[in-house]
Amino acid sequence: MDLLAAYGERGSEDAFRELVDRHVDFVYSAALRQLGDPHAAREATQAAFLALAAKAGSLPSGTLIGGWLHRAVHFAARNLRRAEARRRHWEEAAAAMQTPDQDDGEEGFRERIQPQVDQAMAGLEDSDRDALVLRYLEQKTVREVAEELGTSEEAAKKRVQRALERLRALLVRQGVPVSVTVLAAGLLRMPVSAAPPGLAEAVIGSLAGLGAAQAGGVAEAMDAAGTAAATTSAPAGAGVVSAPFLGKAIAAVVVLIIAGAGLLLRSRQDGGDAAGGAGAQAGSNLNMNIRISSVLVDDQEASLRFYTDVVGLVRKRDMPAGVFRWLTLGAARGRTDLELLLEPNAHPDARAYQAALRQQGIPMTSLGAVDVRREIERMRALGARIVQEPVAMGESVIAAFLDPSDNRIQLHQRPARAGEEEGGVFIDLVSIFVDDQERALGFYGGVLGMVKKLDFPVGEHRWLTMVGAGDPDGMQLVLEPSVNPAALAYRSALQRSGIPATSLFVSDLREVHARLSARGVVFATPPTPMGPTVMAVFDDTCGNRIQLVQE
Repeated sequence: MDLLAAYGERGSEDAFRELVDRHVDFVYSAALRQLGDPHAAREATQAAFLALAAKAGSLPSGTLIGGWLHRAVHFAARNLRRAEARRRHWEEAAAAMQTPDQDDGEEGFRERIQPQVDQAMAGLEDSDRDALVLRYLEQKTVREVAEELGTSEEAAKKRVQRALERLRALLVRQGVPVSVTVLAAGLLRMPVSAAPPGLAEAVIGSLAGLGAAQAGGVAEAMDAAGTAAATTSAPAGAGVVSAPFLGKAIAAVVVLIIAGAGLLLRSRQDGGDAAGGAGAQAGSNLNMNIRISSVLVDDQEASLRFYTDVVGLVRKRDMPAGVFRWLTLGAARGRTDLELLLEPNAHPDARAYQAALRQQGIPMTSLGAVDVRREIERMRALGARIVQEPVAMGESVIAAFLDPSDNRIQLHQRPARAGEEEGGVFIDLVSIFVDDQERALGFYGGVLGMVKKLDFPVGEHRWLTMVGAGDPDGMQLVLEPSVNPAALAYRSALQRSGIPATSLFVSDLREVHARLSARGVVFATPPTPMGPTVMAVFDDTCGNRIQLVQE
């Protein structure tokens, strides 16, 4: 702190240079572990030191510089990654993730646990992070740790052990199970890379100007995070997280979300609509389609049995994704390319959102059927809990049942499509929460080129759905108002973690990226190869990150 004070009070460049020399290797190593790219690690290292310089006069006395810098470089790395979520989507999971044993050897730790350590450490309290940085990342003895912390060796040893336990708990919540023994041994083996020649000089040289905005971004992010956890864990393998939710103001009406659902298969009557019609023309050849919906579940295996044995869907994809699975279902006939993700509700905000739906009697999602009464009787005979008997609503019939997670699932009747003549249950809808329905209509129609399918009043809001211009009978995207506190909290958690609200599928992602960029769409993640496919993430201007996936 004396060196930092000398810089803060007198602008001593020599003092700051010595401070950089002391810490640059360990800060660069932390950046390199998180980013995997030496050039990006250099940039994150500079940003962390610039943030330190910006805070030189305001850090509390007693702040451990090493611990502060470790957290700073985490935020710098996060800013560089921007919206690239750590919890990769299913294509990356299929290509790269494995379900490991809990106690890994050295190679297992390096491949499975090490990439997650720095993110988890950024979520620790300062005192716990300081202890781990001193003991493991700076590789000091227990006596040296005690001296730095101003305590006894026994107290320092207990503090390090307590911090290890808390770090292990954070990793487990992120879907990375590990024992304390393996974690401690792995931390001691974590690589310390010498910073590239000239990096320290580059840090000093950048103090005078160009890095100011970058340093401010890191410092601002750290201030916003305070001493709370720096990241928000989401379900392992998560990427598409959304469900129908029209809000408490119209909870009684939501059960009837397909009032007038006979329109679902009609020829569209609103072709002259300004946003929908213009969108189809402006976005011609973008041909974005929706392929996947989701439902939050308590137990993936129990839900799989219920949705296959009782509801009548079939398993489509089942692959490891950390401690969970990327588990999707499809219809047994008809549009078998549309999928329902059974998503583990491992995130607190997800559970709070799910609980709010249960309490208000709002469906988690809605499935289609050619004959709702027949399907309800079939499911009842198989033990399904029917909570709403079939009732006629305009040209449709609706009913509802509970799944093993006590989610209310609505069933709505619609005309048969090709291949569906024998009946069954089908996947029709996926929802996202939007700040303003009219603005969302303009973006999804006028910019993305999707086509409005349904638009009618529901209470003070609208039942507003979009479809791909080239797939008018495909899955509908419901643009739902963000009016419920639980929904808002859930969406905010997705935003903080950089997780997309849903995915749209295109045939040529790079072309779509170029055309949307020319229209002013902001991409948080440019087209990036992910295993066998290519992905990108953009901001929809309505509060969501949306992922594009190349088919």
